[in-house]
Amino acid sequence: MVMVLGMATSVFAASITITTDETYEGSDQAYEYKAYKIFDAQYDTLTGKNTQDAKDPTYTPANAAVAYFMATGNPWISTVQGLTTYFTVTAAADGSGYTVVAKDAYADAAAAKTVATALKNALATVNPTGDYAGVDITAGGDAVTVDEGYYLIVGNTNANLALVTTDVTIVEKNEYPHIIKEFSTETTVGDFEANDDETSSQDDSVQVGDTVSYTLTVTIPSGANQQMVVTDTFTSGLAPVLDGTVVKTTITGLTGATPTVSAPADGKFTVTLTANDVIANAGKTFTIVYEAVVTEDAWHQTEINTGEVKYGNEYTSKTDHVDSVTYNAELDKKANAEDGEDLGGAKFELYRTDADHNLTKAAVTLKALTDAELTAAGITKADKTIYYRVADADDTGTTTTIDMTEKVSDAADAEYKYTKAVVYGLDGDSTYYARETLAPTGYNILTEDFEMVMNDANHVYNIVNNSGSVLPSTGGIGTTIFYIIGAILVIGAGVVLVTRRRMNAN
Repeated sequence: MVMVLGMATSVFAASITITTDETYEGSDQAYEYKAYKIFDAQYDTLTGKNTQDAKDPTYTPANAAVAYFMATGNPWISTVQGLTTYFTVTAAADGSGYTVVAKDAYADAAAAKTVATALKNALATVNPTGDYAGVDITAGGDAVTVDEGYYLIVGNTNANLALVTTDVTIVEKNEYPHIIKEFSTETTVGDFEANDDETSSQDDSVQVGDTVSYTLTVTIPSGANQQMVVTDTFTSGLAPVLDGTVVKTTITGLTGATPTVSAPADGKFTVTLTANDVIANAGKTFTIVYEAVVTEDAWHQTEINTGEVKYGNEYTSKTDHVDSVTYNAELDKKANAEDGEDLGGAKFELYRTDADHNLTKAAVTLKALTDAELTAAGITKADKTIYYRVADADDTGTTTTIDMTEKVSDAADAEYKYTKAVVYGLDGDSTYYARETLAPTGYNILTEDFEMVMNDANHVYNIVNNSGSVLPSTGGIGTTIFYIIGAILVIGAGVVLVTRRRMNAN
């Protein structure tokens, strides 16, 4: 806790006021403080003046004369006696108390913070009473009158020391645990990587079945000394990858710590650092990386993943979140032109590549959606439309074919039931290809895959089939056979002509 002290003139009365700095995260949660008097103020008995140099009140200046004394039985004495780098503690000959003299090592604000942290840690075993009991101070509240002395101010996270021989105003600028949640690696599918443009962002597009990697970055306050629990919460379309029964994580940036990782339950899992782990790593930043599979529930909804950190029993950070989004594509079959009549009777397979088209196309496995599933998702079924979603690894009854060949009835001239197909759960960063495997009766099958560039949006694609005869593509037997036959006939005619002339000549 970094303190900015403003001081007014007062000889014997003293007070402490704590105000808040709203620019600091968590200032709205840091309400209650306690002030513990560590030392009484030392006065010159002749002049009644405090002999402490108060020009820089955040620490005791080096080489000060007798700085403070403590009454016999003060419960802080054993802690101060242990801080031999900073103080010399001498018992009075008459047994009336102790004299505490600051050493040169206790000469700056950083040293004061170290001493304050040690004293705060002692609260676990020390129960200050009487004049040394804690005084409650509310941040943003009224001034609290206290006896003059040297005080340990304890807030939610850190502690510091303040000399109080006048009215003192402390501006709270607490350090709080801070967390950032990000996508840590690009989305993967199978054994190839989809070409996401972002390595770290607040939202990203994914396909059902993808594996997504997340990073939580956590900052530990420099004076932290309590248990810290990081909680990661995810919606139903995300399934964390497990190591046995617990979430598989990679944790870096900690020294001598053994974080405890939990199993996922109720849409969340935790990573816990003990108080000793926190103390050993105070001031450091560490990361937690884990992966989650995008499940079937993500086919029509955004998956929200949040992270937060709780420090002790007093403070919970603001949450940070990332969103995983899926998209859909509608394939409309048209006759002869994009605004032509609707066509039924086609079959397609769907393939996926990265946005640079430089990886082998991967077939997309699908599952037909039922009317009940569409209704549950709030989707109104359109006329002559069949619906699919990308399948995940746990699905059964899957297919790789978009089938629009079903008819309304068994009659030979019956209309086709479907002329459109919608596929949900697609990745907005990927390019897809519709490969026609069966053309509508009387129409030519597409000789090239139909490209669908998603660009993080839902799309409607008109896929046109032309009617009439088709010349085979270059390289097939095509018209070549006719050229060969024509050449043979021309050569044959030439041979007959030459032969007849020779016979006539003879």
